[in-house]
Amino acid sequence: MRPGRIFHELHARHLAADAIAQAIQPSRSDPDRERKVIATLQARAAISGWQLEAQTDGTFLASRWRMSRVLDDVAAVRAFLEQIGAPS
Repeated sequence: MRPGRIFHELHARHLAADAIAQAIQPSRSDPDRERKVIATLQARAAISGWQLEAQTDGTFLASRWRMSRVLDDVAAVRAFLEQIGAPS
């Protein structure tokens, strides 16, 4: 495979990943979309045996077996779910 082709393929994947990330990023102007994103994250956590609760201060609390972890925002929740191997 030619180096130029590899670059273009990686660039296209990067652009696609950015487009997906922007599409699912919760927006303050669309509360229904934000609720759906949070519900999806909660479902992913539940499948892996974790409970995910949105807190009033905008953080999230992930808990399992009397252990808990505070996550600062949606990006931290996504990173945590990847870390624990939650399905996407």
